[in-house]
Amino acid sequence: MANQGVEIVEGVGVAGIGACGPPCTKYINFDGSDYSLIDADNNPFEDDFDLTIEIETAGTAGDYLVTAIIEWTDSAGTHNVTDGGAVIAKRIIHNN
Repeated sequence: MANQGVEIVEGVGVAGIGACGPPCTKYINFDGSDYSLIDADNNPFEDDFDLTIEIETAGTAGDYLVTAIIEWTDSAGTHNVTDGGAVIAKRIIHNN
């Protein structure tokens, strides 16, 4: 799911990312046919999971480091960045 989050951001492209003025935190929105990045959590995935996208500048102008973080709570407890239980995927998206 974390990799899928990064792939969605990659599909949105640099134009969609540039509007946030990195660094920023975004969430993925799906309107039924297209994905976009938004400021509020509107998770199109499972209700049990929280997908957060962190975007930072990387390397040359227009390149971004995209980090997708999946956090959740289940019968075993909370799985988040603080306790080391989150699932994280990172990728640099180039301005091509």
